[in-house]
Amino acid sequence: MTIAAFRDFKQKRFLLFVIFFRVSLAISNGRYEKGLMDKKIAEFANTHKTAHQAGLKGLFRFLSFSLEEDAVSRHKKTLSEGWLYHTTRERLNDPHDLNFRLDWPSLDDEDGIEGFVEDLKIGIAMSGIKEFPIRLAIGDLLKDEQYRNRFESQLRAQYEKTRVCCFTTSHLNPLFWAHYAKSGTGYCMRFKVGEGNKSIFSNTRKILYSDNYPVLKFPIISTNIISTMRPILSKSSEWIYENEFRSFFSPDWPHQLENNGDSLSLINDEITDIYFGLNMGEAEKAKIIELTEDGPFNPCFWNAVTDRHSFKLKFERY
Repeated sequence: MTIAAFRDFKQKRFLLFVIFFRVSLAISNGRYEKGLMDKKIAEFANTHKTAHQAGLKGLFRFLSFSLEEDAVSRHKKTLSEGWLYHTTRERLNDPHDLNFRLDWPSLDDEDGIEGFVEDLKIGIAMSGIKEFPIRLAIGDLLKDEQYRNRFESQLRAQYEKTRVCCFTTSHLNPLFWAHYAKSGTGYCMRFKVGEGNKSIFSNTRKILYSDNYPVLKFPIISTNIISTMRPILSKSSEWIYENEFRSFFSPDWPHQLENNGDSLSLINDEITDIYFGLNMGEAEKAKIIELTEDGPFNPCFWNAVTDRHSFKLKFERY
């Protein structure tokens, strides 16, 4: 088989499909037994704890708000209809989000070459070819720039389809109110972290902060499945103050929570509190309350007030 033939493999678009199916079976909802786990899975589960594993009772999401029709419609989907919107990579505020470095093995890297061949065999099987081409020159394939670029491009395309929603662990951080709630004119929702395996918030995972992109190494499909989740759950160390947890999905993945293509259903989750920003207008507060009362949630409402002696915010029942 020629190198050109390999460039047309269809397995690449199924790559994360297979990966996340296997991951979901292995570490679904954080319920696992370490004795049965691969070392990499155990390491991943410890580094990227779920909110439930981290002992959190709630997660917080800050939002800007206005009375413009489009804005009201967006917030209605969550508060009244129970759908939690997840954005795509291109709309995230950090252009480095969901990025990675792909480590192509050198010819003297025996483990890397072995892993690459393992993935190659799976790719061949998925493409419908019945036998592994014994005359294939692995070295030539690894050095082929067009093949490498196409492989990496299609792998990145899968991450482009990933949808994410970001949360933090407190409603008191003034930087969040300034940035994500538009100078305190927006609001913050608190979601209960439950234990149910269908809860969004029992499945959110902690972000790892680092100075470098996560590295994907071969084998990617066959055994090193955990590494493919790291780009979704990694950010620059500059963002560490956010203490972020993240939920994510893709319409292409099997065995995931109920979704409509861009949002996850909140049918198994609860909004317990809504905190109004210090500079939020009364008309905007009234609209949020109206939208909420039309929906399935029954949160407590809170007003932000300044502290007499410090820069801290305090909250009183609305």
